[in-house]
Amino acid sequence: MIEQLKKDKTTELLFLFTQADFGARLASRLFEEKLTVTLIAPDAYASAAFQETFAPSFKRGEHHPELYISTPLIFAAGNQELQIFQDRYILAYKEKPDWRAAFAFDAIDVAVTALKQAQIEGKTKTRAADRQKIRESIASFRYRHRAIHGITGLNYFNEQGDVTKTNRMALFRPESGQLVPAFAQLQILTNDNNEDIAEFEYKQQTDNFLKVGNEYLRKINIVYTGVKLERIHDLDVKNLTAELEFKLWFRFNKNVEPEQITFINAVENVTLGEPLIRIDNDVNYRLYHVKGKFKLDFLLNPPEFNHHYLGVSFNNSYYGYNELIYVTDMLGMGLTEDYVEELLAIYQQQRLLSPSLGWVVYDVQFFQDFIHRNLLGHPDYLNASDGLKFSRFNLALTLRKDEINFANYFNTFWLIPIITSIILMLVIVLFMQQHYTGIAKMKKTIWFIKLILIYALLFFAEITLTKYAFTVGSFFELGLKTISILWWFTSAFFINSALLQFVWQPIERRTQRPIPGVLTGMISFLIYLLAIFAIIAFVFDRQITGLLATSGILAMIIGLAVQLNISNIFSGIALNLERPFRVGDWVQIKEYPEGQVIDMTWRSTRIKTRNNILLCVPNSLAAESTVLNFSQPNSPYRLNVKVFIDASHSPERVRKILLDACYTSDGILSDPAPAVLFPEINEGIACYLIACSLSDYSKRPVINHTLWLKIWINLNQAGIYPAIQKQHIFWQSELPKKTGVIENPLQLINVIDIFTPLSPLMKQKLISNLSAHYLAANKIVVEQGQSGDSLFIIAEGVVSVLVNADKGQKIEVARLGSGSFFGEMALLTGEDRSATIRTLTDTTLFEITKADFAPFIASTPEISTVISKILVQRQQATQLHLGQQFTLEVVHEDNFVERMRHKILAFFDMI
Repeated sequence: MIEQLKKDKTTELLFLFTQADFGARLASRLFEEKLTVTLIAPDAYASAAFQETFAPSFKRGEHHPELYISTPLIFAAGNQELQIFQDRYILAYKEKPDWRAAFAFDAIDVAVTALKQAQIEGKTKTRAADRQKIRESIASFRYRHRAIHGITGLNYFNEQGDVTKTNRMALFRPESGQLVPAFAQLQILTNDNNEDIAEFEYKQQTDNFLKVGNEYLRKINIVYTGVKLERIHDLDVKNLTAELEFKLWFRFNKNVEPEQITFINAVENVTLGEPLIRIDNDVNYRLYHVKGKFKLDFLLNPPEFNHHYLGVSFNNSYYGYNELIYVTDMLGMGLTEDYVEELLAIYQQQRLLSPSLGWVVYDVQFFQDFIHRNLLGHPDYLNASDGLKFSRFNLALTLRKDEINFANYFNTFWLIPIITSIILMLVIVLFMQQHYTGIAKMKKTIWFIKLILIYALLFFAEITLTKYAFTVGSFFELGLKTISILWWFTSAFFINSALLQFVWQPIERRTQRPIPGVLTGMISFLIYLLAIFAIIAFVFDRQITGLLATSGILAMIIGLAVQLNISNIFSGIALNLERPFRVGDWVQIKEYPEGQVIDMTWRSTRIKTRNNILLCVPNSLAAESTVLNFSQPNSPYRLNVKVFIDASHSPERVRKILLDACYTSDGILSDPAPAVLFPEINEGIACYLIACSLSDYSKRPVINHTLWLKIWINLNQAGIYPAIQKQHIFWQSELPKKTGVIENPLQLINVIDIFTPLSPLMKQKLISNLSAHYLAANKIVVEQGQSGDSLFIIAEGVVSVLVNADKGQKIEVARLGSGSFFGEMALLTGEDRSATIRTLTDTTLFEITKADFAPFIASTPEISTVISKILVQRQQATQLHLGQQFTLEVVHEDNFVERMRHKILAFFDMI
């Protein structure tokens, strides 16, 4: 056949009625032979099988036959929905779809729509009725006005129950394997289309209609249209406008004027003007330079969140959709079917959009569709029910913010399960927090988990709303604003919660007092107020200058009204954080009386004075004043006492006596040890400074009283008196002699209670028998458990009373000073020593033995009864002082006294 075609030069048209694979091999041979013949093939040649097998060997630009293929669908001339379907099909299946995939998609769409419309029950007993409902639902798509809009066009059935689809003639481009529409298309007029009949009656005398037999055919002119963007100026996303500069060209057949266009999305009227290039031949060509301001988001379907459509959209204002259709000139623009990536690379290289604008070109779409024009009562078109259609050409660049968009990283299929899982985890956490004590104690961990889950819920909810923007329609803006408002309020809530968890509660635990509600409430109100201002400014895009001014004036008025309270509150916070004093400390603030801090509120500090008066000091005053804290930094308080003594006495002896007074005073600590300093002497008066530590500052007046009492006793017994303003006049021979020895021990005897029954004569006789002992410091006087029959009186010095403890240790239980005595039970009953006595300082002791006291018991036996009562009372007081319970009841005290008297008399051999 090929050889015959070579010889027969008159053959101009060849029909190929073969299968795709054989036809591909045959067409390849015909292309390789470079025959000047036009080939016409059926829709089987529009399949992927033909393109995979078709592989002629020829060079680009060489002459070859023209191959026209009859196909129900040409993707290059499809609408926006068809372009989106093609992109998603390639993304899912990694191959290009053919016309059968598109028609299958529309068939499924018709079936699903029929099922929804039928409202079947889906039960076994209603199966027959459900089938009938489905048949009736499908049959209702009988006429054009009931058609379903699909990616292949309008889908409806004619009177024979067939879907009316007109085949298109496509020119096959072997260089790219594309099918592009032929310059002219023929369409059969149908009686079910009122527009066809109306237009035919109006234009039946023109060349656009042909009569073949009993059928009429309409001629549709195809205009190849190309656009090359050159520059984008003044992108104004807020007002949704931009100035575009581009080249626009048309390539078309004769007898049409495609340049009669109207730019639909032009802000102002944009005209083409004179063409830069004009070619009138078998194939006409017009090239224009266009510049103007155009509207963004001009397509019917709104863009995704944070996306905008930028481009041009125009339609022919003279020729209807059935006369002229604009299609994308892929060949003229040098693009393949994968033109998106190619154009994005070109736009980026030529810096079509300045990076400083913060927007990038994300996607590019070239597609054609149609636009309805209202008839406005024109009498020639009254039979057309929905007006006339005009071809519309669209170039849409999708812009998006030049930032990370997490929505692109999540598949729509997983969003709903993710949100459901987050809600479920949040419910579980809240439930466990309420019902499990162990979980409830993990407050910080639970707080962070709730923070992450709630923010994740808002994040995925916003992504889901963005992904389903086309589905929710008019609710998209409302939903987006609602989520934005929740973002701000949730942030305010968690800021308040963080303050409570990490600021207020730790301060309360540290200070052991609640934060005042006025402070936390004020800060919470301020945080939520700022959130409301942010919502007004950023969500509703409103000016808040007036609100800020009003709120500032209001805050100033409130601040002035509560200035003192606010000052006290913040001073209270500073005091609690700095902690110059604590509850329980003894302090003195400014000139106020000293006292113990019993409470620290956020407005004032409450102090209980020694007079049992409550003193409330404002925190602002306490923060600004000098504070004396007697309890800090260490618990012991250092007490300094000045004692003035006549300078005639030996300083060493005076210092020793004063130290003895310190050691024997209750409340004076031995560690750190007290000290006596001799800082000065002036006009015959020696000044001694006693420095000692108190265990409890609250008892300072009592301890001070006890200390002075001991000082007076010790000095008095030593014959030393405090200095006073006086003058003595002595002759040289009459100067008093200072021996340093106690000259009258009677005063010691008089203060010892067990000797009160003795008469003055007995006491004088007892004094005459006293034995004096002078011991250095750290000497043992008696040992615990040692036998003895004498009593010791401390004339001067201090001794320590020690008792045996576990592991051979000795514990000090008391200290005795001048005027004290020990060993009374050994003297009166002969009991062994109950404690070890050791001197702490140089000590002078007077000893009374059994032999010294026996004459008094013998001469006056009745004094044994008085002495017995005194001993019993002393034992009771001693045991109570040591925290022990006395073993005898009070009702048996007389018996115990009697037994004690019996022991005394027995010891002195009186019975």
